[in-house]
Amino acid sequence: MILGANDFIAKPYNTQVLLTHIQAVLKRSTKGHEQQTLTHGGIALNLGKSVARFKESEVELTKNELRILALLMRNRGMIVSRDELMNEIWQTDEFIDDNKVVQSS
Repeated sequence: MILGANDFIAKPYNTQVLLTHIQAVLKRSTKGHEQQTLTHGGIALNLGKSVARFKESEVELTKNELRILALLMRNRGMIVSRDELMNEIWQTDEFIDDNKVVQSS
């Protein structure tokens, strides 16, 4: 029994077939998040498209920018600690600090 596997491509593989499989997996993994939007103070954050909109302006966000803004919007009116931000970005208690990996205490 293979846990966590939902697709398999035998070697040697065709690059186009591999890319098509990757696109299908990504589409399945984001299904349901496409229309999920957080709003606060006139900012609309589309989690599926990784886009923030304010009035007539729209900006594409990097993965980390999206995670940080989403965390702050979910916790609006509350203080978000540096540790919470680092856990959201790196999803671990080890994170980069001054060009090195540091174990948090």
